[in-house]
Amino acid sequence: MAVIAASTWSARDSDPENFDVKRAANLFLERLWLDPPRSTPRIGGRAVKRAHLVLFTLAIALVSTSSAAAQVFIYLAFGDSITEGKRDGQERGGYPGRLKNDADLLNCTPTTCDVINQGKGGETTAGGVTRIDTVLAQGTYDVMLLMEGTNDIFRPTPISTSTIKFNLGVMADKAGTKGVETVHASTIWFHPAGKHGTTRNDEVQALKNAVQDLANEKQRSFVNAWSVLCPNGSDVHGHNQTTCFSQHYFSGVPDPDPVGHPNASGYDMLADKFYAVITNVPAPGAPSPTAPTGVVSGPVSQLAWARESPDVRATWYHLIVERGTTTVLNTWLPATWVCGPASCTHNLTSPLTPGDYNWRVRGRNPAGFGPWSVDASLRILLFGDGFESGNAAAWSRKTP
Repeated sequence: MAVIAASTWSARDSDPENFDVKRAANLFLERLWLDPPRSTPRIGGRAVKRAHLVLFTLAIALVSTSSAAAQVFIYLAFGDSITEGKRDGQERGGYPGRLKNDADLLNCTPTTCDVINQGKGGETTAGGVTRIDTVLAQGTYDVMLLMEGTNDIFRPTPISTSTIKFNLGVMADKAGTKGVETVHASTIWFHPAGKHGTTRNDEVQALKNAVQDLANEKQRSFVNAWSVLCPNGSDVHGHNQTTCFSQHYFSGVPDPDPVGHPNASGYDMLADKFYAVITNVPAPGAPSPTAPTGVVSGPVSQLAWARESPDVRATWYHLIVERGTTTVLNTWLPATWVCGPASCTHNLTSPLTPGDYNWRVRGRNPAGFGPWSVDASLRILLFGDGFESGNAAAWSRKTP
């Protein structure tokens, strides 16, 4: 079945998200029922019907399975050992593992979402800038949860806040070129019993401010991890600083922890904070194609749509243009590039030539995918005077 269905996919993007399985299965079934191979042996009608029923069932299963898989929302957790989950006494994969698996958080299933943990112990933001290209090439992601910078500050001579902010911006921009949205996160306090004690926590606070500025500048979501465990000397539960560190950080027993990683309780709190940010607003509603639709004279070099409700906005848009069974455009567009307050316009690199098209668009934000818009039907005519429609009364009498 996969081989047969794949034959209808040759003109499509290799991303399973963009594989129109229903159309492929329908084409296969149409050929199966209406145009059987000439070499098919003549066997009893009941046997033929039984074989067709089996193949039909397999085709429906293919549609159901692949359609569900196409909606899986993938989070990439990128950072250092705190993202990796070091010192997590419950071995639950740090905050990414909890975010993915906990029943009261994302609670991902194979058909809904996934959280890929790409934390790497000891990495600085400069190392992250180098490594992220390989990570982005390894999979297809929707949102990157980026928390890094602890090791920059921990070095014998701390890296400047401006350099860390620049490196984080480079990583986010690299992700953006792959259609991946970034959620920025600040780092957490150093433990007083660590190598540098609390002497570097001024830099931690300065980095929090810089990362928050970066998120605001780029209109991205921000997770204030700095305030989760020990904000301003007390944690979110009102514990004093001593209690906060003893309850939410690794104790250093039996081996010391020179940096200060969260313990299981601390990772629980980080996961809760990330979850609160990425689900603070629901996924966006459906946008509405506005132009062009119906019958127009070609070529067409621009597509426009109205944005969804102003209360819940998409930060990226997924635009698909089809001509018959061929996908001629399949792209993700940052809202900051193509949208104003109420509408969006995308200038096509290759104008649409005369023919019949359908196009649709949907939004995405850190909470997930929004629904597809209605399909906009578009017929592009070579001439604008009714010639192709057969309406002789509308023909121009001008000589070109």
